[in-house]
Amino acid sequence: MKWIISTIILIFLLSFIAPKSEYSKKLKTPPGTVKLNDNLFFDKTEIGNVDWRIYEEWLRNNSNNSIVVLQNIPDSTVWITDNTTSSPYTNYYYRHPSFNNYPVVGVSYEQAIAFCKWRSDRVNELLAKDPKQNPFPSKKYRYRLPTVEEWEGAAENLDSTNIPRILRNKGTNKLKYLANFYDGKTAANLKDAMVYTAAVDSYKPNKFGVVNMIGNVSEMTATKGIAKGGNFLLPLDDCTIKGEQHYTKAAAWLGFRCVCEIVKE
Repeated sequence: MKWIISTIILIFLLSFIAPKSEYSKKLKTPPGTVKLNDNLFFDKTEIGNVDWRIYEEWLRNNSNNSIVVLQNIPDSTVWITDNTTSSPYTNYYYRHPSFNNYPVVGVSYEQAIAFCKWRSDRVNELLAKDPKQNPFPSKKYRYRLPTVEEWEGAAENLDSTNIPRILRNKGTNKLKYLANFYDGKTAANLKDAMVYTAAVDSYKPNKFGVVNMIGNVSEMTATKGIAKGGNFLLPLDDCTIKGEQHYTKAAAWLGFRCVCEIVKE
């Protein structure tokens, strides 16, 4: 069983080495990332449910402490609001295959930090076993949460033709949504906007090749309690690059992605 899990993890960690964006397709990048500068790389997408379930499965197979596993399972009760006592998302969002590629939520700051460390350890471990997969030979990597400045730097490379906050008319009478934010509509009259989260690879990437920096879920930064980018619960004007969302615990609107640094051996 353990070798099967290791193979799955290897596929997950190494299958995204060459992102398909115009900006980064010719650049060497650590697994899952696009290049911001010579030593800083940014996840193309938010961390998804399937990514976190692989992490959970690894813990189940490599930890002798079941409490550690339980402590790192996302809190599905974040979908229950003051106006509801239950939600289908509580039962299905994290584990149902239909939501594999949706951003993991219900995760605390401490859990996100632990995931980043685990990801760093696994990437370095697996690249050591298969050096040919390493885009920077003999180098190691450290994944972590981005600083506020790093996050804003990855988001600021937007212009009037691709900034996700803008709704553009594609030559028809319908506006096309370029980000996932709250527009006051109900599920019955939505066009291509979302009621809750959208898949992590939805909408158009910016020039770095990064997707969903604006809207969908607010993204944790290295500063505990500060998230960036806005989310599906916020109106368009509140989903800005410089704006901040504050949190004290896991939430349905809160997710994260990693940055990666090349480190010395």
